[in-house]
Amino acid sequence: MGRFIGLSKNKGSGHQLEDPNTLNSGLVLTSNGTGFVLAGGASLDRDPLPDFINANETLNTTLSVTGAFGDSVYTFAWRDGAQYGLSISSSGTLTGAASSMIALSVLKLDITDTKYNKVYEVDVEINVSTTNGYPAITSDNSSLTGIVAPYSVTFAASNSPTEWSITNLGNLASASGVTPTIANTGVMTFANVTPSTNTYTFTLGVRNASMPSGVYRTKSFSKSIEFTVVSGQQQYQGAYGQNGGQCSYSWTAPAGVSKVHVMAGGAGGGGARNWAVCGGHGGGRVWANNIPVNPGQAYCIQVGRGGCWNSTTGGCSCWPGMNACGGCCGCYGGCYSIGAVTDGTGTCCGTYGMIAYNNTAGGGGGAAGYCGGAPANSQTSNYCGCGGGGGSGTSHHSSTHGTGGGGGTGACGMCCYATSPASCGHCGNSGYSHQTGSGGQGGSGGTCGKPGEPWSNGNQNGHSCGGCYGGGGGGSGTGNSGGWGGPGVVRILWGASRCWPCCNTHNL
Repeated sequence: MGRFIGLSKNKGSGHQLEDPNTLNSGLVLTSNGTGFVLAGGASLDRDPLPDFINANETLNTTLSVTGAFGDSVYTFAWRDGAQYGLSISSSGTLTGAASSMIALSVLKLDITDTKYNKVYEVDVEINVSTTNGYPAITSDNSSLTGIVAPYSVTFAASNSPTEWSITNLGNLASASGVTPTIANTGVMTFANVTPSTNTYTFTLGVRNASMPSGVYRTKSFSKSIEFTVVSGQQQYQGAYGQNGGQCSYSWTAPAGVSKVHVMAGGAGGGGARNWAVCGGHGGGRVWANNIPVNPGQAYCIQVGRGGCWNSTTGGCSCWPGMNACGGCCGCYGGCYSIGAVTDGTGTCCGTYGMIAYNNTAGGGGGAAGYCGGAPANSQTSNYCGCGGGGGSGTSHHSSTHGTGGGGGTGACGMCCYATSPASCGHCGNSGYSHQTGSGGQGGSGGTCGKPGEPWSNGNQNGHSCGGCYGGGGGGSGTGNSGGWGGPGVVRILWGASRCWPCCNTHNL
């Protein structure tokens, strides 16, 4: 409570109370009427002394006087001799164990204003738990690093406090941009934090049922706390050499990760083994950003296996709510669908191979998150694109020449991190007489498709496979062997400044 501002005159003398020459010089009645303070409106600072202390604790604090005359100098001493085995220095340092104190201990002090030769008697009451039942904050002032979303800091205390409070906000609101809250478990939660390192100054209080309501044992902090964002990636791929279908995985959201960015690419279709038929199509591609996840929860991931060498469609790749179909043979590139994840809904199919001669063009690469429906480039030049290159089929008219598979689009985004020839989804080359056309290359972060070999190698030679990820298998020119489709992929990203299709989608 505030103190009276106006000062009454000293009864009998007519002098002002703040006049040091009066009988009761400087005594000013407090606003609650229960006691007097020191000369010149000065008072003993009660805050350094605990209101509540356990018998197994010690005192070590320096007393001070506030609001004194500018030239007042104070000294401290016991009144009526030493008390409870404690010691006090003339400068006001109070030390000693509380083990000899009683439940309601009264410290009787003489405080002398040596400038004006005035001695003031001060009685200080301290509640002592002889059973050591009062709670006390035990967390120290050490720095905290690597605090991640949902951005909370846990404080500890002894004797099971039933209530925590931020008794002094200090710079918490200004430093964090929003006032944090503290639960009765000691967990302080920050919201809307910008990743950074700040030094927070504040005071916390605790109490339990052994203390009066609204009264706390407090501790002040000046604590450096570093808030960070967890960054990482996880990638799963399908397999070659199987008859389409899917591989299943389980991904568990790491601690501190509450949203992810996911891309799924279907597996490439297998090339046909019949006369003068298409190479396999590239797999479909779909992504979504800012998908909510729960730290510690497991999520089912399914990733497509490449299509068989005999025109089998590649397997789909799926994240919950997202589906990227595998490529087939002889029609559109792989389709994709997206449910209510975060980035809208819809279904779309990829581009297809431009057929220069009937049944001689490979399939186009799967749509990389964009709708297709138009011919993909089918030339043998170094074409690459977000939709994957179209299979080659323009060089030769003879039905014995194999056709290239459609290109995939890789796993590291659609901005073509061009550090290798496989950085984008190149088309596959056509084969020559009695050869299978090469498989379509994978895209960024993927691998090249493998070239075809002479027909004499027979069925299932496997050397005209589509590249990782999602490249189509090459088509046979003789009926002997098509190529396997490239496997699909699911790639999960999390962290600051990362998103599909282009923002830091490579490995960090």
